[in-house]
Amino acid sequence: MKVYPTCSLCVNFRSNESYCQQLIRPCQAMDQEQPKECIKKGTYIRNLNVLLDSYHLYDIGETVPMSFKIDISHLPKDAKGIPLFVFTKRGVERAIPAHSGVLMRGDMLVGVHKVYTLQGQRELIFDLGVKYAREIANRKNVELTVFPDEENSFGIEEEIKRYRVYHRRTK
Repeated sequence: MKVYPTCSLCVNFRSNESYCQQLIRPCQAMDQEQPKECIKKGTYIRNLNVLLDSYHLYDIGETVPMSFKIDISHLPKDAKGIPLFVFTKRGVERAIPAHSGVLMRGDMLVGVHKVYTLQGQRELIFDLGVKYAREIANRKNVELTVFPDEENSFGIEEEIKRYRVYHRRTK
């Protein structure tokens, strides 16, 4: 199986910032050109938690079969046998529990809610700031893990506005 690497598949890609920590510059998640250079240099490291999507398996201009589905058959499953995945800015990822006490429940359509996952909590804190991420975590009865470099995160105003509208917040 031929795989077309993208920045989103590399561990050096910081998805919240669309930034490559190896090249120390902005980059795009679906870029297929830069990874070719990084592979030659030996700096491209595949993030095994990111699942391969159609743009990783079919070249630009190549027809993707209508029957294409992301292969979730190898993922861990919850108590009901539903695969555990989460939608992130990288794409579809294997859901990693936010901490050891988290009991994740899968959903075949929307995956695991972000607040239950390590990756999802990072995105919630980046997008909404610690205050609103903690509000979401409290509503779901899960502990929010805030890393030292995230303690002063206030989020992105546009994302906070969207969150407030969706949850009918006026504060």
